[in-house]
Amino acid sequence: MTQSITDLDGIKAATGVGFRKHMEDYPTEIIAIPIARPGQIKATYKTHELVAVCPLTGLPDIYYCEIEIHPRMTVPELKTLKFYLSSFRNVGVLHEDLVVQIGEAINEKCDPHYLRVFLDTNIRGGISTETKWETGIPQR
Repeated sequence: MTQSITDLDGIKAATGVGFRKHMEDYPTEIIAIPIARPGQIKATYKTHELVAVCPLTGLPDIYYCEIEIHPRMTVPELKTLKFYLSSFRNVGVLHEDLVVQIGEAINEKCDPHYLRVFLDTNIRGGISTETKWETGIPQR
């Protein structure tokens, strides 16, 4: 039997509760937060942690995700964006549908001047797949 380096039982005893939640216990709705200087910033969010499931094989699809936003008044709050992206972990979805779903969700919540969502899928069967969704007009 392997000994854990971290004393989880000790942590649970000290806090009085288990500290890990199931993903289903976190909200997956993106929250838009106001920015102090509208029209003066552009933001790019990048993650290698987006995972969904191939609807045909049931195997995981692992993505590099890049979201570029030129906000009007709001941006996605990062923790809610992370939980939203994490909610696809057990969802069977095609790359082409996933990029649209993410883009539309952020666009609906934040109403930016410009939004681009880019997904680069880990190579599967020797084929690389990149998908992009965008809306609006980039700001200078």
